[in-house]
Amino acid sequence: MGRELCLATILVPNGGLDFTAARTAVAALEPEELHEIMANAHGEIPEEYLTDDDRFSVAGAASARSELLDAVAEIERWQECRDIASLTVPGGTLLVTGGMTWGDDPTDSYTQFHLLGWATDVYQALTRQAENTTTDAQALDSITKLLDGHDWHAGEIADIVRETGRTIGEAA
Repeated sequence: MGRELCLATILVPNGGLDFTAARTAVAALEPEELHEIMANAHGEIPEEYLTDDDRFSVAGAASARSELLDAVAEIERWQECRDIASLTVPGGTLLVTGGMTWGDDPTDSYTQFHLLGWATDVYQALTRQAENTTTDAQALDSITKLLDGHDWHAGEIADIVRETGRTIGEAA
């Protein structure tokens, strides 16, 4: 694997993010859903969090919930984070984090954005998708246009945006 540019985004609608709804969505997740989110986000789950039949133990589910709540808290203080940039796009503000990586997450905030990307119910509650008229794809098309003309391989990023949703790109 070579060095890659990895960026992750969260669309903040004009009405702002709904942190209470996101926390409520985390609390409502069933152990099986937590298991799937953690497996997808991390690739594997620490054995100490699992029972003999590969289900989340009570401690494992609590740890997963705590990790998701930490991700929500990280986003809540995004204006204080040096590794998150914001761009005004139609319908709101696009939060962007990331950088160059050799396989590890390029920033702490990227790790949190990535985790929330796998927690679909939490992400949708956080970004008020039920009431938001601007889709992530529209916002990402806007950022792609901003990147165009720079040495960011905007065409590659645009293709990846269409394929992966909230992840802007992983270009070599």
